[in-house]
Amino acid sequence: MALTLVWAKWVIAIICAALAFELWRFARQRHEGLYASLLKRVAVFVAGIGLLPAVLGRAYWPAVIDLLIVAVVIVAGGALVVWGARQFPHILDALQERQRSEEELEAANERLSESLTLLRRRSRELDTLSYLGTLLQRSNTVEELATMIARAAADLALSSSGAVFLYQNEQPLLRAMAAWGDDEIKGSELSALQCHVLTGRSGACHYSCRKNINPLMEDTHLCLPLKDKVETFGLLQLHGVSRIDDPHLQSLLQSLIEHSSMALSNMRLREGLMDLSIRDPLTGLFNRRYLDNALQDAERMARADESSIGVVIFDLDYFKRINDSYGHDAGDVALKTFAKILLGHVRTGDTACRSGGEEFVLVLPGASAGLSLKRAEEIRSAMAQKPVLYGASTLGLITVSAGIAAFPESGATSSDVLRAADWALYQAKGQGRNRCVVAQPELMPKPH
Repeated sequence: MALTLVWAKWVIAIICAALAFELWRFARQRHEGLYASLLKRVAVFVAGIGLLPAVLGRAYWPAVIDLLIVAVVIVAGGALVVWGARQFPHILDALQERQRSEEELEAANERLSESLTLLRRRSRELDTLSYLGTLLQRSNTVEELATMIARAAADLALSSSGAVFLYQNEQPLLRAMAAWGDDEIKGSELSALQCHVLTGRSGACHYSCRKNINPLMEDTHLCLPLKDKVETFGLLQLHGVSRIDDPHLQSLLQSLIEHSSMALSNMRLREGLMDLSIRDPLTGLFNRRYLDNALQDAERMARADESSIGVVIFDLDYFKRINDSYGHDAGDVALKTFAKILLGHVRTGDTACRSGGEEFVLVLPGASAGLSLKRAEEIRSAMAQKPVLYGASTLGLITVSAGIAAFPESGATSSDVLRAADWALYQAKGQGRNRCVVAQPELMPKPH
């Protein structure tokens, strides 16, 4: 019987080896036709194990059960190994796919975050340009305009620093009216001959036209003209531009230049219209409308400061004779000649006006009657010594008479002072012309 048990063990071992071999083939080849062979081996193994108790008898049942347990463990382990071997590539593929999905999701999140950041930046840029348009419309002076343009350029991060250069008094020099990123630039001057933009040699200047710029930044220097169809107002100068070839940066610059140029053009137009309303078109001096406002403003300041105001009225002598003898064009030449002399003797704060015809008024804030007389004599003398040229001929020496008055000694109001100066002018005419007379309130007739 012991021999029979040994034989049974060998039979079970052979069957288990056969099952393991089939499992190995199945795992390696993964061929669906091997399922039948594998099932046959399992069936033979189960049948053989089932007959062992009948062959060996009850006394060997415990040993048979032990063998059966070992066989089941071997078969189950083999089956588990086969299942794992078949599933491992799928599990590995699933893990790799999941990793790829996570990486793609992370990349998508990064792209979304970048897009949102870019969208917010574009939104801020549009808000800045829109707000700039509003501010430019509200600006009343060129200085305010330049400040708004510089602030917008800084907010848009167009460059590390820069300035707004504008022409001053029709001279070939430009002044930095506003700057950002470098406070030393503000107030500096630039010759129009230094920049290709202003000389018309280029639409955009990429070299340094400011003497004290860092040479290492020359390749990042950019000048863009501020102009309309007929006039150049100045330029926008940028330093430290890192993305000159960036299309979006170029679009921002174009928008900023268009907004700024339009605002400067509109302000120049408003100033032109204002000049037409307050200036005499022939001489360029202020007109009577401006004179009335200037006198009222001067009176308010004089009362607040307890100071004086000098008023001088000039009148060209024998002006009607000039018109009758040489024509009105010659009379216009005489008026413009005197206006030029008058402007040459005007101080800062003085107001020179042509009040009508051949009559001119000079308002001198802070001047007494004595100082006003001295100033009037200088102007009268300069006119008397200057021959007036008319074409190829000369009109000879043309003289002027002047009446002088001062606030408050000549009158309690600016209107009274103007009336006193007119009375003094009448006295100068009556005393022979080409002279200056100071008003004497005690001799003036009382107004009705």
